[in-house]
Amino acid sequence: MSIAQLAGQPMAKRILQHALRSGKVSHAYLFSGPPGSGRMAMAKEFAKALFCTAGQGDACGECLACRKFDHGNQPNLHVVEPDGSSIKIDQIRELQRELAYRSSGAERKIYIMQRAETMTPQAANSLLKFLEEPQTLVVAILLTENGQAMLP
Repeated sequence: MSIAQLAGQPMAKRILQHALRSGKVSHAYLFSGPPGSGRMAMAKEFAKALFCTAGQGDACGECLACRKFDHGNQPNLHVVEPDGSSIKIDQIRELQRELAYRSSGAERKIYIMQRAETMTPQAANSLLKFLEEPQTLVVAILLTENGQAMLP
C-alpha cells in the first residue's frame, strides 16, 4: 500500500506527498483524529515513504527499504506505546538513547508515538526539549485522539 492508496484524508495526503516530493520534511508531525480515522495507517505509510530509496513522493513498495519495512525489519523505526495507562519518562529517555546512536549510513530514524496525549507531564516535557532541538534525520510522528489534550 502507499499514501495515495489510503482511504480518505485527501488534504493530509497532499501535504505529506508534497513534503516528500519537495524534500522539505518537517522534524515532527501531529496526527489527530477520532478512532478509526486511519492515523496509524497514515503514519506507517508516511514512514515507509520516508525510508523508500526510490524518492518518488510515495513508497515504491519494491526497493530494499520498502521490503524491510513491509516485513517488520526496519531497525530505524521505533514505535512507542503507553506502558499501562500512560507514556512514562523512562520510555522517552530510552527513545532518546536509541535515537542518539548513529544509524547505518545516512538513513533517517523515525519514531511513531501512539496515544501521545497519555504522556505524563514529565515525559511530555522531556519530549518537548527533544522536539525543540531536533537531531538531523530524525522524524517524530505523534498520534492522538485529542490534540487539545497535548501539552502546549
